[in-house]
Amino acid sequence: NAYLPHTSIDKNIFKKSGDYEVIIQPLIRWNISSKEREKYVTRHTLSITLEEETYTKKELFIYTLIVAFSIGLVFLAILYFIKRRNKKTLSEKEQQRNMAKLQLNSVRSQLNPHFMFNALAGIQNLMNKNQIDSANKYLAKFARLTRNVLNDKELVSLSQEKTLLDDYLQMEQLRFGFEYEINSSENLDLDNIEIPSMLLQPFVENAVKHGISQKSTDGKIIITFFNYANDLILTVSALLEKHCPQVTVIATAQNVSDGVNAIEKHSPHLVFLDIQMGEQTGFDLLKLLPTRNFEVIFVTAYDQYGIQAVKFAALDYLLKPIDIEELVNAVNKTESKLATQMQNLQLDFLMQQLKKPEINATKIALQMQSEIRYITLSEIIRCEADNTYTFFFLANGEKILVSKSLKEYADLLRPSGFLRTHQSHLVNPKYVKSWLKEDGGILLLTSGEKIPVSRPNKETVKLALQMSIYTYEVSFTSYSVSAYHYIYLILHH
Repeated sequence: NAYLPHTSIDKNIFKKSGDYEVIIQPLIRWNISSKEREKYVTRHTLSITLEEETYTKKELFIYTLIVAFSIGLVFLAILYFIKRRNKKTLSEKEQQRNMAKLQLNSVRSQLNPHFMFNALAGIQNLMNKNQIDSANKYLAKFARLTRNVLNDKELVSLSQEKTLLDDYLQMEQLRFGFEYEINSSENLDLDNIEIPSMLLQPFVENAVKHGISQKSTDGKIIITFFNYANDLILTVSALLEKHCPQVTVIATAQNVSDGVNAIEKHSPHLVFLDIQMGEQTGFDLLKLLPTRNFEVIFVTAYDQYGIQAVKFAALDYLLKPIDIEELVNAVNKTESKLATQMQNLQLDFLMQQLKKPEINATKIALQMQSEIRYITLSEIIRCEADNTYTFFFLANGEKILVSKSLKEYADLLRPSGFLRTHQSHLVNPKYVKSWLKEDGGILLLTSGEKIPVSRPNKETVKLALQMSIYTYEVSFTSYSVSAYHYIYLILHH
């Protein structure tokens, strides 16, 4: 309409994008009612989109305060939780430190009188033998050690502790005449590493007292310091010399590469091999050797990765801490096997098991008196205990006697589905024909044999049979262990 007013609005007056209502009304100077005035008013909705929105200083100030306040709250919250967590961590570490201090003080309270008594007894022994010069030397060493025992200083450098061990071993050397070595790896900074004072002396004293005191000049103690990752490790070699005099330690190694080099250099008859060696394992070491013409006794901190495979291969292993009787038995068994070359076959069997992506054991090595039989698990009908021995009954009618307890095979074969029905019986469920309700529960096997089910095992056996879980594979889990990882190479006389 040509008579309607034309209105032009500058876009710059708008600060933000959005919908605006434009009201156009005439300037009326006389008094009229609002209802009458509305007749002359027009309203329009206008949508505005700005490329860049602008804010007033007041708005910017308010927004800045809001953002700063929000950031401050978040920062304070994070700071509070970090402080709270650190306080808890520091509290736990303080408790651990206090506990370690109490334990150390307890050890010292027992060590000091024990050490004093042994030292004075040594001096008396030399005096009784009229060895005055030796007694004087012993007394001089004893005086320096006494000052350190009575010193309240909690920490000493590794070089100082090494000197104390040297003094102590020289004292004992005057009494027993043995030889000793104290070695440390080149990368150890002896002056800047601190440990509790007299911490290592009890271990060395035990080696002297229980290891080589009776061997006189034939005895030898080898002490080695080396670092492994973030740990400082001390090894004292005297156990074998005391309890296995027929063997001699010719080398030690702390990792796989050094172990391979030592084995290739010395060609030992026997290797004590730790299963877990940092990021690598003893199995990795065996894989790197082109020939394995030696015996192996595995050593591990606990029943960890690989032990199941070692058991299936009928190889010997020792759990830390080493049991003296088990050590002697393992070494004696090794002696009897050296001439038969059984070990190479067992190691080959072990390596074949470890080559599989998932260690699925389908065979087991049974060590008999004159041979080692490799039996497929599916061939085993059942096992029966005979005191500390175990009979294996095979599908072909053969009966094999093995000099290990049923409990060991029950633990070994349980992951493969074998059922411990009774204290004296282990059954392969593949050969179960039916469940007989007579005498509280009996398994009838396909061979016609009847196997009793004890009351404690009744529900477990029934459930396993009902679910038909017949898995004939064994899987292994890898564990990380923080322990002393090294190997001994043993040469027989």
